[in-house]
Amino acid sequence: MIIQLGMTHKAIVLQTYGVGNIPDRPEILDALRQVIAQTIVVNVTSCIKGGVNDAYHCGRILKDVGVISGSDMTTEC
Repeated sequence: MIIQLGMTHKAIVLQTYGVGNIPDRPEILDALRQVIAQTIVVNVTSCIKGGVNDAYHCGRILKDVGVISGSDMTTEC
């Protein structure tokens, strides 16, 4: 799978659940690696309180592929 981003993309914000978790699926991680090679990717949580962290495996895998933690930033931020 090849992902091409337009020149208007300066960054991508992932809105994940919980403390920044995503499914641990190779095709998702491979796609994220391709995107990260082209632009900045930041992870924020969909929760009202709290923030993204890598305390759990599914949160750590995003950090390991190069996604930047948005910590306690809201999606609007």
